[in-house]
Amino acid sequence: MQDTQSLLSGELDRLNSAIDDLEASASAADADRSSLTEEKESQLAAANVVKSNIGSLETKLKEIVKTLPEPLVEKIKPLIRRLPQDSNNTKLSLGERVQNIVGILSQADKFNTTITLSNESREISDGKVIQVTTLYWGLAGAYFVDNAGSYAGIGMPGSNGWEWSQVEGVGAQIKQLLDIYEGIEEIQFVDLPASVR
Repeated sequence: MQDTQSLLSGELDRLNSAIDDLEASASAADADRSSLTEEKESQLAAANVVKSNIGSLETKLKEIVKTLPEPLVEKIKPLIRRLPQDSNNTKLSLGERVQNIVGILSQADKFNTTITLSNESREISDGKVIQVTTLYWGLAGAYFVDNAGSYAGIGMPGSNGWEWSQVEGVGAQIKQLLDIYEGIEEIQFVDLPASVR
């Protein structure tokens, strides 16, 4: 009898310990579940804020894209094409729409913090198209010159795209600036016209 009582008493202690462990585990699981529920609600609230504003962000971004320089626009064309025509009626997920906006803005920021050399075609006053080399100073402005150095000037961002102005007598200086940029000439100051808007 005593052996049986001792055996049952040990089994009871083991079961009580297992119950305590399960209760502690259940309490921890309840706490985790509660925390995850709060986090989910917080993320849903944040997603609703993004969802209610993303249409206006896409509309504003389409307007901004019109003012970006051509080399940057060429680089981000795949992202621009993914912007929905109608922000209220699109099959793109919220995540895809946010990715498009972030991608365009990050590429614009990257362009804005670098100097970019680009070979471009430009129509001059008599309708003739010539090849020019353009050096963009981020999104602030640019200098351009043709191979002969006879057609040169500056470019500035405008509300409907970049505006290009020919400036007489600066072709040699802009060519010198391009040579410095490409490492052909030593670094030195080059006197060039500038404009600020």
